[in-house]
Amino acid sequence: MQTIDTWHENGIQTIDALHDNRTHTIDAWHENGMQTIDAWHKNAIQTIGARHENVIETIDAWHENVIQAIEALHENVIQTIDAWHDNVIQTIDAWHENVIQTIGARYNNGKQITDAWHDYIIQTIDSGTRTEYRLLTLGETLEWNTTH
Repeated sequence: MQTIDTWHENGIQTIDALHDNRTHTIDAWHENGMQTIDAWHKNAIQTIGARHENVIETIDAWHENVIQAIEALHENVIQTIDAWHDNVIQTIDAWHENVIQTIGARYNNGKQITDAWHDYIIQTIDSGTRTEYRLLTLGETLEWNTTH
């Protein structure tokens, strides 16, 4: 009976040892698994945070580039409008000057013609010659008949 009792005791100790080993192994696996999951979680958080930061920096840089582009475009539009305005003013000034010069030249030419006619009429009257003048219809020229 002692042998059976010893076997029984040895069997129980063996089973207890196996149980303890399995428990320790399962506990170690659980601990390793938890540490691995925690590490993955931490890495995922860091990766997401880094990506989030990169996205924010990219959006900020894009925003800054867009603002600079809009400001440059605005400046170019202002310069174009200013240049166009200056050109229009210069064109109007030049046209105005040309009109003034043309009117002045025509006035001087007209005055010279009028003065010449006036002198001719005075000379004709002074010479005793009778002269008739009449203005003809549009498209015709001034005609005169001189009789002695």
